[in-house]
Amino acid sequence: MNNQYTHIILEKDFHSIIVKEYQGHYSVLKQESIHWLNPVDAGIWVDGTLGEAGHAAAALSAYPHIHLIGLDADTSMLQRAETNLSLYAGRYQLKNQFFDDYFHDPKTKQRPSIAILLDLGISMFHYKCAQRGFSYDDENALDMRLNPHDTQSISAQQLLATTSESDLAQLFWIYAEERHSRKIAKMIVTQRKKEPITSAKMLSDSIKAIIPQQKGHYLHPAAKVFQALRIAVNKELDRLERVLPASFDNLVVGGKLGIITFHSLEDRIVKHYFKTLAKPCQCPSSQLVCTCGGAIAKILTPKGILASEEEISQNPASRSARLRVIQKLSPNRGVKA
Repeated sequence: MNNQYTHIILEKDFHSIIVKEYQGHYSVLKQESIHWLNPVDAGIWVDGTLGEAGHAAAALSAYPHIHLIGLDADTSMLQRAETNLSLYAGRYQLKNQFFDDYFHDPKTKQRPSIAILLDLGISMFHYKCAQRGFSYDDENALDMRLNPHDTQSISAQQLLATTSESDLAQLFWIYAEERHSRKIAKMIVTQRKKEPITSAKMLSDSIKAIIPQQKGHYLHPAAKVFQALRIAVNKELDRLERVLPASFDNLVVGGKLGIITFHSLEDRIVKHYFKTLAKPCQCPSSQLVCTCGGAIAKILTPKGILASEEEISQNPASRSARLRVIQKLSPNRGVKA
């Protein structure tokens, strides 16, 4: 785990809202994403987190000149996306793949993109319908993997069963700043000696038993632990750090990369990387060739784009969303403009 990122603003606790009110897909910051990524020329638009294709359908509708490549690690989501993209047959291609793997595929380098969108939030479908342990009252297996068929990954249940008490405490602190991390880790190790923790409800109830809901607080006692487990199981931060340079390299000059984050841990990573790309040249004006690593990109949304009050009222999950967009200005850091 990376100790560099320890101060976290937790993503909003909307598990219960989603479970009660889910009636279909709602794409966060959809109109804003379509507006800021607006491709002028024909080319490939990559939706690296396809989900139920809300963003993808909007992009195909708004820009008839694009061809869309949609990626998702979950085959069940690809099936739902296929249905929602039926009006755009022949204009898209779907791939069962994590976004970082796609952009590191040698074949991808031969297909540069004009626009790339990554929505780092978990689909509402997973909280309500996936039955993999994303919601607190789920009595199915505590899995939390976006791709449960990946034989190289371990489930949340396996992680809880095999990780040491000290490492669990560190995981809960680093990935969610859970102030009761040691107490919860100790409880888990004690509990698993008696019987394995096999479901989200079992874990949630065990945490509530030692960390009661505070009066006047909306946050579920297990919220931070669930976030930390999901991040760890799906290697979310590792994948984000891996995809950033690869996806930017895949852009054509003038192309745009948009990323929607949901908590400060991932947002800080994106913000820092974008600032690195946009750092202006510090070389003397008399020097014809840049040697300092000057700006090769322009940040289009310096503070990030937040959801409107109207969107938040319709979809509380969007309250913690932030869209950042950067545009590629140069293929390398060579000759100065």
